[in-house]
Amino acid sequence: MLADMSEMCGRKATMRAGLGGLLAMLACVSGMAFGATETGTSPKLDLLEFRVTGNTVLPQLAIEEAVYPLLGPGRSVADVEKARAALEKAYHDAGYLTVYVSVPEQKVDHGVVVLKVTEGVIERTKVTGAQYTLPSRIRAETPSTAEGQVPNFPEMQRELAAVSRAPGVHVTPTLEAGRRPGTTVLELKVNDTPPVSAWLDYNNAHSANTSDTRLAGGISYSNLFQRAHTLSLTYQTAPTNPSEGSAVSASYVVPLADYQRYLSVYAVHSTSDVTSSAVNVGDQILFGNNDIVGARYIMPLRPRAAMTHQLTLGLDWKNSKQEANGLSTPVRYWTLDANYGLGLTDAGGSWQIGAGTVLGLRGPGTGEISFGQRRYLAHNSFAVLKLNAQRLQKLPAGWSLVGSADAQLADQALINNEQFSAGGVGSVRGYLQSEAAGDQGIRASLELRAPTWTPSQWPLLKSVQAYAFYDAAYLRVNDALPAEIASYTLDSVGLGINLRAGRAFSLSLSLAQALTDGPKNDLSSSPPRPFTQAHDVRVHFDTRLDF
Repeated sequence: MLADMSEMCGRKATMRAGLGGLLAMLACVSGMAFGATETGTSPKLDLLEFRVTGNTVLPQLAIEEAVYPLLGPGRSVADVEKARAALEKAYHDAGYLTVYVSVPEQKVDHGVVVLKVTEGVIERTKVTGAQYTLPSRIRAETPSTAEGQVPNFPEMQRELAAVSRAPGVHVTPTLEAGRRPGTTVLELKVNDTPPVSAWLDYNNAHSANTSDTRLAGGISYSNLFQRAHTLSLTYQTAPTNPSEGSAVSASYVVPLADYQRYLSVYAVHSTSDVTSSAVNVGDQILFGNNDIVGARYIMPLRPRAAMTHQLTLGLDWKNSKQEANGLSTPVRYWTLDANYGLGLTDAGGSWQIGAGTVLGLRGPGTGEISFGQRRYLAHNSFAVLKLNAQRLQKLPAGWSLVGSADAQLADQALINNEQFSAGGVGSVRGYLQSEAAGDQGIRASLELRAPTWTPSQWPLLKSVQAYAFYDAAYLRVNDALPAEIASYTLDSVGLGINLRAGRAFSLSLSLAQALTDGPKNDLSSSPPRPFTQAHDVRVHFDTRLDF
């Protein structure tokens, strides 16, 4: 991360990618006091002690380790220069790159040589460019940049990287010579974006027996109290008939430990008068009327080379109420979540891999009987394992291939809110949203993407990318009743296009053909038939505006 110093004193050096360039204005004076190199044979002298003056930052032990190897009888002037260079290197290795060491003119008495340390301090710190972030916050979160400090570059890098992890904030440091010799002026250039953002989404991801379209929107503020706290609100509904399915959710995220940990709390309220109507909230599919309150503790772990990973722990309280044949079956229960996510990049592409578990807990407000009423042989104490993987492989000429799969394993029969579903966008295209559900299953997709096209003749059109895909899923029902089908298979093929226009608009459009019949869940016909039959063609669209 740390580059070499610039060549001349007073020349401006800009640090990039954390601290990509370093201060140089002190380099030219290093070694001046120990002037000319002697010619001929250097006289011998006894070096019994190096007396270091001017040090305030380097531990005594580090100084001793640097100069002690050069002590002893029968030494030369060259050994004094080696001691000076070794001590200066010790400062630089410790991150104090504005420190230099010199040998002042002196008479060596009793084997004592004085080494003079000059510590370049920060004369002034300027915070510029901040529009939505208080300069006082930047200064408070980067104490190593305070005026009068001897800058420690690794520590400064760590602090600036932490500040730049905050949403919508990026800080670039710039160094230049100060007015007084041996000092620097540090400028922290802030590039921040408005903390308010919003989005609007219109699509046709609908379930069986419901209207065709869905409308969703959200707004968030990412710098509450000038502490990078984020408050988000979202709402989704069926615009032509809201009673078919609506959901409102709120979340509050607090950064912890230099933005390396996050605590998130959230609440969800969803309603639906249609038993088969599924409402997607995050990674969960909800049926009926639901209230969820939960928390997540998110821990990004130490990255390694091209690998990033994080651990997420969560606790949810869920209140689900569904009506069937005039009977209400409320279920209240707790779940404990743990998830691990891993990202890897290489020359050929990237991997995204994840594993997690959901555990149903016995606790206050839960009832074993209510679970059995909702689903035969279901219990409030259950265990679910979730796995997922995705590979993006670069191909010649700008083409790429994306393969993904996710799976769920369960130890027993589950109520429908905890089941694994398939069908629709994000799953098996060509079918209705969540057309099939099971306790266990696997979904897989293979997508061939064409090179991204950016038409120069239409400046408003930012990018267009076409793709072809094959989707498939296999679902299995645990403890299926005699009249139930114990397993389902869905698969489809199709073509699609992703389009971005202007600064805010995006469109995803796909045409998919189902290759197998879906579950025979359409009870309006006798005998029941699938909502989606083999060879049916379905168009999926999703339009989005980001503000």
